[in-house]
Amino acid sequence: MLSVFRQRVEAIGDTRSALFVADANARWPVADESARAVFGSRAFHLLDRKHILDETFRVSRGRAAFLIGRVTRDPNGVAARMRREMRRLLSERVGTVARGEERSEPLVHAFLERGASAIPRTVAARWATTRSPRQSLESWRAKQGLAGIDPSPAVKLEVLSKLQDWAIETFGSLEAKFESEEEYILEGARLPSH
Repeated sequence: MLSVFRQRVEAIGDTRSALFVADANARWPVADESARAVFGSRAFHLLDRKHILDETFRVSRGRAAFLIGRVTRDPNGVAARMRREMRRLLSERVGTVARGEERSEPLVHAFLERGASAIPRTVAARWATTRSPRQSLESWRAKQGLAGIDPSPAVKLEVLSKLQDWAIETFGSLEAKFESEEEYILEGARLPSH
């Protein structure tokens, strides 16, 4: 994403945009009251909520927007069903696992408690996808953790092995292809004027 952003900014000759790579749990390398928007996609749940709030209010000017982007999947699609079953199996081994879909709501609510107003959820993009159970399994095998946590290699192997057996029984094959629809959702808050 960083590479594509740089290419697009250079292609249109935008000299006002800047891209920083930094630890978002440290002070952001952005001047006070200089940002019109703070945007994150699939990362804010990994960060300290109070720090996100404090830094967003510090760097924002006027009625800046705080936005979270995330992908939602057809709940009956193979990817969503595989994800639910993986989380269920993982919860059996390590205890309750947070549901990713709910992670953005407490953060947005925290902004509302500090005087921000809600920005309605917006579908920014919608697309059809074809996915097999094997694709979900391979994706999780390639990651270090599962469901935002880092179980031991033995637990991860056990969970994915049981998931593979469940997928074969449920879908008939790991190679079976299923079509479904996915959406990219934006939600957030408009900060109050300073």
